[in-house]
Amino acid sequence: MSSIARPLRLAASALALAAVAFSPAIPQEQSLEQYIAGKPAVLQPQFNELVAGGQRDSVLNNMELASIALKHGLFDEAAGAIDRALLDIMQYYGLTEDALKARSVWFEEGSKTFKGEPYERAMANYYRGMLDLRLGDYDNARAAFANGSLQDAFAEEEQYRSDFAVLLFLAGWSAEKAGSGALANDRYAELAQLRSDFQRPPPEHDTLVVIETGKSPRKLADGIGHAELVYRRGKHFKDKYASVDLGQPVEAYPMEDLFYQASTRGGRHVDRILEGKINFREGAVMRGSALTEAATVFEDVAFSTQESALGDVAAGLSVVGSLQLLMAQNAKPRADTRYWSGLPDTIHVYTYDSKDAGSDLLQISYLDKAKQPLPDMTQTVKRHDDGRGGGLVWVLSQH
Repeated sequence: MSSIARPLRLAASALALAAVAFSPAIPQEQSLEQYIAGKPAVLQPQFNELVAGGQRDSVLNNMELASIALKHGLFDEAAGAIDRALLDIMQYYGLTEDALKARSVWFEEGSKTFKGEPYERAMANYYRGMLDLRLGDYDNARAAFANGSLQDAFAEEEQYRSDFAVLLFLAGWSAEKAGSGALANDRYAELAQLRSDFQRPPPEHDTLVVIETGKSPRKLADGIGHAELVYRRGKHFKDKYASVDLGQPVEAYPMEDLFYQASTRGGRHVDRILEGKINFREGAVMRGSALTEAATVFEDVAFSTQESALGDVAAGLSVVGSLQLLMAQNAKPRADTRYWSGLPDTIHVYTYDSKDAGSDLLQISYLDKAKQPLPDMTQTVKRHDDGRGGGLVWVLSQH
């Protein structure tokens, strides 16, 4: 399918939803029940959640639906859910009443129509591109990864520098496999600015390995009245690193830390977000080329506080008090803590030449933060032939 066909694919997906009355305002419950009953059993609860959540939560529920479908190998269902989410996301950047409401910093965060944070919208495009790569559709894959980079740049009424490294890498890989050497060179050059220690895959490498580990970043409400939004790393997982064994184990490159993406804007660390306005952490350590080092620093260093003289505090109290009263009259401060829980914590990549592998089976092993093995998580996966002379090994998070 050419990249020109992408809008038609999105529109067809949206029409399919409308036909089965996924809007609660359309009274076709019997037809809707029959439609959901025809879906795979593992997806039926999430389809019911999609209907119950209505338009307000449609993007989030389609994102979660896609995650469940992917983990069960239901790739067509995953593609449909991702396409519906992306279509809705695009609508939030227009001039409709819903779009204006979603962008308004004075509208209660928790009651907005969910459109996703920059990293979530970028990841929706990541999954769309990965699904295209799986089918050998390199042009559409590259377009999806490029769209993801654009989404990474837009946040809280501001535009920032996109630094989603895995999207640049995948766009470069897709362009090269499609025969667009110039485009591939551009993307890899951009990637080198973010990951100077990453070696560009040689041209003879025909197989891409993408391994996801850990759990999604979390959004939490903090501060007085739960008005502030803060980000925290996912909990209750041990897998931090991954290795690929094609005769001997080789550690895959940790290309992207999603917690870093969630909690930064253009490389600057976010301390908190209040009413759509970002407070950046002062004096934060900028991200280096090695993801593992930056992730360790970011995880181990506590949020810093700024001290000021008592005289300054006293002088500012009256001003702060007046501002608080003004905000109470004009705003409804409640942080929107909805988030895509089906995302991983880290995305790792590895490439190889299938002619040298000797087998289509690969052993994937996992290690904890201290790089100690996690034997109970080891799994053997099979290389997927994309039908275009290339291959993909895509291992989703086991959580």
